[in-house]
Amino acid sequence: LNINNLKFIEHNNQTGFKNFGKFDLILCAGVLHHLDHPKETLKNISKLMIQNKTILSLQIYSSYGKDLEKHTRQVVRELFPDDNKMEERLNFIKKIGLLKIYQAPGFFYRRKKDIVFDITVRICKAIKTLFLSEYVRVTKDTTIFDAFVNPVCNFYNAEDIDELLQDTNLELLDFNFRPWYQKKSENIIDSYLKDKEKIEILKIKAKFIYPQDYVLILKSL
Repeated sequence: LNINNLKFIEHNNQTGFKNFGKFDLILCAGVLHHLDHPKETLKNISKLMIQNKTILSLQIYSSYGKDLEKHTRQVVRELFPDDNKMEERLNFIKKIGLLKIYQAPGFFYRRKKDIVFDITVRICKAIKTLFLSEYVRVTKDTTIFDAFVNPVCNFYNAEDIDELLQDTNLELLDFNFRPWYQKKSENIIDSYLKDKEKIEILKIKAKFIYPQDYVLILKSL
């Protein structure tokens, strides 16, 4: 691609970021909820941010919309408690034919049209990235591992997010959810929340919309 100012670094983000410098934009998606010490890592990330300038986009799992996935994960760990033998969990999930995309709030298997919609969205993302992004070429085993096998997974309700951000020197500027809901309904809810702070709006809307994921837009104070 002839890009000269791009560098890839493999690093354990739970050990801090010494000599990494500062950044204008930081994207952290699908990482924090798989760490043993997410709050400490978030504090480390905040040290890479320029005060009142850097934007951090943080995607984490919601305990509302992923409640079924959470309980499935727990019972799989009860059946196969040894974290050193995660292949057993993977093989079991594959045998019973359970896929992450089949699970949705309140339903063991999702409607066929929802699955078709998921596939269509993924194909559109693949076309936009010229099929170069690993994100749009995720294998079946990868999604199973992420949903049911990975030994560490944290799920957050709105109050958990409030606690996560405390003492991190980060301010919530905005947020987005990853469910499938009617925008009209969200606009009606928003009309009643105009005078509230962002974190309070998140707490109220999450209980209406039941998201699977949050995308939090944060800045350093």
